Amino acid sequence: MTEAQYVRRLLQTYRTLPHTTGRVRPADRTLATRLFREGLPIDLACTALRVAISRRQARPNEVEPLPLIRSLHYFLPLFEEARSLQQGYLDYAGDRQPK
Repeated sequence: MTEAQYVRRLLQTYRTLPHTTGRVRPADRTLATRLFREGLPIDLACTALRVAISRRQARPNEVEPLPLIRSLHYFLPLFEEARSLQQGYLDYAGDRQPK
C-alpha cells in the first residue's frame, strides 16, 4: 500500500464515522502521513477508530451529549493502545480470527 492509499483510506474511514464532523483538516492529513511513516498498519489504525467510537457509544447517556470529534488527533491514545497490543487488539475488536 502506498502512502497516498494509506492516507486516503484512513481519512475516509475517519470522515465517515459517527460522532465526527465529517471533515478532514490539514492537520489530520499530516497525522495520517505520520502514522504511515511510523509503520502503523492500516487495519490496526482503522480498527482503533472503530473501537474508539464503540467505546464512546457505550457510555451511559449523559445529560448533555458529547461534542462532535473534530480531529483525527482525538484518536491518538487509541492508536498507541492498538500499537502496543498489535494482533491481540485486532482479535479483541473482532476484525480477525485468533490464530
